[in-house]
Amino acid sequence: MDAFVFFILGLPSGVSRIENARIPFMGPLVKAIQPILVSRENSQNKLLVIEEIKKRAAPDSDWPQLLVFPEGTTTNRSCLITFKPGAFIPGLPVQPIAIKYNNKLDTITWTWEGFKALEVVLYTLCQFSNYMEVTYLPV
Repeated sequence: MDAFVFFILGLPSGVSRIENARIPFMGPLVKAIQPILVSRENSQNKLLVIEEIKKRAAPDSDWPQLLVFPEGTTTNRSCLITFKPGAFIPGLPVQPIAIKYNNKLDTITWTWEGFKALEVVLYTLCQFSNYMEVTYLPV
């Protein structure tokens, strides 16, 4: 959800797990933001992803800014988990952004526990409004 909101705002492309590009109906939207696709099972792919991050993050690159979620997944909002190093490998300044959802029913930070995927989508679409607060932190 986060990456799509930033895409709509006309900002960065992102990094996404390759499985997201295969989801019915949502897959074409994922591909439209031209993400760097990561295969978590393929260690060779991880090296290619790092090279692509370096290429896109380069100051002379024609790519838009790159949006990376360093945890690499969604959690249950109880804590941060270990950051993946990919966003930091180019050695360039990083703009941290904190995202907070203040919805009555939490259908955004889904972790495969509780609701099924289709239920999450339906509950999200059926809420009268979905609130997202974005805080830009110092570089």
